[in-house]
Amino acid sequence: MVLALDVTLLTIFAALVWKAPHNWLVWATAFQLLVATLQFLYLIEFAPPISAYFTIVNVSSLGIIVSMCVGTVAAWQERSVFASARDDLGRYS
Repeated sequence: MVLALDVTLLTIFAALVWKAPHNWLVWATAFQLLVATLQFLYLIEFAPPISAYFTIVNVSSLGIIVSMCVGTVAAWQERSVFASARDDLGRYS
């Protein structure tokens, strides 16, 4: 069940990477691929120790969150630039 959710999220990230020109999506996809690979290793019973499992899942989840925060800040900066440019154009017409 968890593997299906991880693969679904990986598919969503991969589709977004394919269409969107943002770098943070590549990082989020890479971290999600680590989690999905780890889940697959447990499925085929080629599992690392449980401490390594928790370390990989926690670090990858933190990496996904950080990359989403970077994407949020970048989108906020782009919108503020576009909004200020629109205000400047309106002033001169």
